[in-house]
Amino acid sequence: MSLTTAARGLVLFLLTVPVIQGQKGYDVKYTSTEICGLRGSTVDISCTYTYPRRVDDHDTTVQESFWFIRESNGIYADLKSDPDYSDRVEYLCDNNRCTLTIKDLRESDAALYKFRFITNQPRGSFTGSPGVTLSVTDLQVQVDTLHEHQFYNNAKLTCQSSCLPDHSSFIWYEGQSKATEGATYSARFSSSDSISCAVKGHESSHSPSVLIWRRKGYDVKYTSTEICGFRGSTVDISCTYTYPHRVHNQDTKIQESFWFIKESDADLKSDPDYSGRVEYLCDNNRCTLTIKDLRESDAALYKFRFITNQPGGRFTGLPGVTLSVTDPQLQINVRSLAHYSPWKELTCHSSCQLPDYLSYVWYNNGQEVGGKTKYLLLRVFSPTDSYHCEHGSIRSPPVYAPKLPSVSVSSSGQIVEGSSVTLTCSSDANPEATCIWYKNQTLIKGAERIYRLSPISSEDRGLYECSCQNLYGTTTTSKYLHVQYAPKSPSVSVSPSGQIVEGRSVTLTCSSDANPAATYTWYKENTHAHAQLLREGLREFVFTSIQSSDSGLYRCVARNELGESPGKITVAVEYAPKLPSVSVSPSGIVEGSSVTLTCSADANPEATCIWYKNQTLIKGAERIYHLSPISSEDRGLYECSCQNVYGTTTTSKYLHVQYAPKLPSVSVSPSGQIVEGRSVTLTCSADANPEATCIWYKNQTLIKGAERIYRLSPISSEDRGRYECSCQNLYGTRITSKYVDVLYAPKSPSVSVSPSGLIMEGSSVTLTCSSDANPAADYTWYKDNEDSVKATGHNFTITDIRPEHGGHYYCQVKNTRGSQSAMFRLNVTVSTEVLKTAITGTSAAVLFVMVLLTIIFLMRKKRTSEQPSEPGDRANHSEQLEEVIEPHYVSVHFVKKQTDGIYSNIQPGPHRNMMKQKENEEDVVEYSAVKFRSRGQETVEDPTALYSVLKKPTR
Repeated sequence: MSLTTAARGLVLFLLTVPVIQGQKGYDVKYTSTEICGLRGSTVDISCTYTYPRRVDDHDTTVQESFWFIRESNGIYADLKSDPDYSDRVEYLCDNNRCTLTIKDLRESDAALYKFRFITNQPRGSFTGSPGVTLSVTDLQVQVDTLHEHQFYNNAKLTCQSSCLPDHSSFIWYEGQSKATEGATYSARFSSSDSISCAVKGHESSHSPSVLIWRRKGYDVKYTSTEICGFRGSTVDISCTYTYPHRVHNQDTKIQESFWFIKESDADLKSDPDYSGRVEYLCDNNRCTLTIKDLRESDAALYKFRFITNQPGGRFTGLPGVTLSVTDPQLQINVRSLAHYSPWKELTCHSSCQLPDYLSYVWYNNGQEVGGKTKYLLLRVFSPTDSYHCEHGSIRSPPVYAPKLPSVSVSSSGQIVEGSSVTLTCSSDANPEATCIWYKNQTLIKGAERIYRLSPISSEDRGLYECSCQNLYGTTTTSKYLHVQYAPKSPSVSVSPSGQIVEGRSVTLTCSSDANPAATYTWYKENTHAHAQLLREGLREFVFTSIQSSDSGLYRCVARNELGESPGKITVAVEYAPKLPSVSVSPSGIVEGSSVTLTCSADANPEATCIWYKNQTLIKGAERIYHLSPISSEDRGLYECSCQNVYGTTTTSKYLHVQYAPKLPSVSVSPSGQIVEGRSVTLTCSADANPEATCIWYKNQTLIKGAERIYRLSPISSEDRGRYECSCQNLYGTRITSKYVDVLYAPKSPSVSVSPSGLIMEGSSVTLTCSSDANPAADYTWYKDNEDSVKATGHNFTITDIRPEHGGHYYCQVKNTRGSQSAMFRLNVTVSTEVLKTAITGTSAAVLFVMVLLTIIFLMRKKRTSEQPSEPGDRANHSEQLEEVIEPHYVSVHFVKKQTDGIYSNIQPGPHRNMMKQKENEEDVVEYSAVKFRSRGQETVEDPTALYSVLKKPTR
């Protein structure tokens, strides 16, 4: 066993083999059957138990479990009820395991302990055997003398006990003072040193003190260091003594031995206070002091001294024996043996511990009963029984149950509220009975024997019982207490209960607790006058047909000879709500301000008022409705509806709100896409109070005469843009804008050429075509006499220009509303000679162009009303154009003797939109001069440069 485990309880388990006993499923297993504990320590004794869970189809439950050390005739005494173990015993029982804890172990606790449990089954009680034997020992100081000197000893001290494990740690004391700590104690000790030891952690349990110094083998050991005796009895005090038998080759002889008390230091026999009462019985190194006829003055510290024939052979035993003397009186304790047992155990004991084997005689009402033992078992203790015990000439006082209690009341005659009253209860009993008071069978806490009521009140009247009890029984006496008092605050009630409805019969009733009984007077309280007397002498006041005017406060006064007390009740006649009153604050309502609608209606019970707007409930608006800030949407018809259990009434009010124009609403008619040439109407309106004035702007410019409605007939592309409608009244202005998008066919395209100026052969030329159109137009490029599309998009780029790139090019612009076309011509000249030949054929060329333009004009006129064809469907480019703009011609100059033909810059002549010119107005296309570089010489302007004039064909 570890030191920690042993030191906790200072317990040693001598036998740790569990002992098992079982019968029909009932078992008790003890952890150990033998346990050793040190005096003053704490010990735990444990066991586990089992039982059958069901017997004859009935579940088994444990009704009682306890430990005991005595059994007589099948009666088992619960250890908790034993006065010798009072406040020192605890049980910890759970999950079929039960541990007995005994604190502050005494030598008298050494016994055989057994566990017993009782179940609800027939013969379902079981005691575990053989039990646990507990032995209790004390610590002892063992002295190992290392060196003896005339005036001191060198010694090694060891603290020992049969209940201690090895390697325990100890605290050492010199007298009552701590000296050191350790397993042993080695030091030089003088003749007065008295040493004791205790286990560390349990310093309250000391070993007996030991006188360490021994002069050359001299020693005295007392049988007990503390003895208790009865006054008038005889007590024995014993010791043993040792001494060296030879010193310096001389035999040692005892010359004198005697007892003395510390105060006198003289032989006790010579003390006149002990004359004739003291005897010594000394033999074989043992000496016993007998003191007869003990007196209280005999309580003292007794020591033994012996004197030898050796030099310095005088020795006194320390620390001595302390004798205490008490009165020769036995006491009787009683206890119930078990919760479910009627048996009681009487124990004869004294403040001086007497051995259990002593002979006792028991008497009941003077007659000897029972055996001559310390204990007496009784099944029934009658209120007339009186028991006492005797040991020799010592007799215990008799014990008996309380006699019928006597109850007295300090105040004679009538008891009036406010006075002081004392109830006194007493009962003859031994031991003295505890008397407690009950009122109407309810315990009065703190009232023992005497109960004072100061001042007494009417609530204190009632039946009082005094119950006196001791260990042997209980008796009770009762007394009724009458109290006179003035009327208490009356209780005023109305019948029928609940609502008082106008026109019904109503009865008011007044009642008051009073002794003697009270009379009653009725009044009605008035606001501007004194109370109106209604009726005297009767508890009830009746309204045969109550009216609303009967509402008010009624007072009832209860009187008797000791005083009076008023009671009140409010009578409220209930009715349906009257027509609600509605107020608006402030009276003039402008958007953004705070407005409060208040509704009230006279009703009883109070009506619940709720608000509706345009017959729709306004949630959360009860009686008062706040609109903060109020808006134009809040205008409308408001209704206040007030309701109680008797009906509903409603009042309405229209709420006008003045406000600045809301964001204007703009509509376009007809809806959908706006096409050039049609009629369009723009309409503007704005919610406002007062009504707003609305005017129109286009691109931030006022449109005069356009108020609210603006008509465009027919609408043109120039009419597209952003229109704004501005609406205004005295509270503000709001503006809404709308973009009017006009769809139209492409306008006459414009053409540009890049780069301008001379273009070297092999460079790039970009033709750019653009036209105003909505929606945006698509651009397609064609070359005359070629079916394929040359390019799409605004730009047409020719890279690495060559002579074969010359000819007519067309730009077609097209959207969902129509199309327009523009024609371009690139003239390509290879050399100077070629140019001259071209000049020769100028007349023919001009004639050809005139014929070509005439043909195109006739074709355009024929197809004016037709839809344009898709580029993929055309057979000839010139036949697909709705409108042809006169061609633009440019000349390309080439440098001779180049590996690849190099085109000069394409320079377009001035472009004019043919659709915007008057009839017969001429457009002129200038042919740029073509310059050549010949044989390393710079080119010179050709005098034969050809200019032609083109006329736009008439429609």
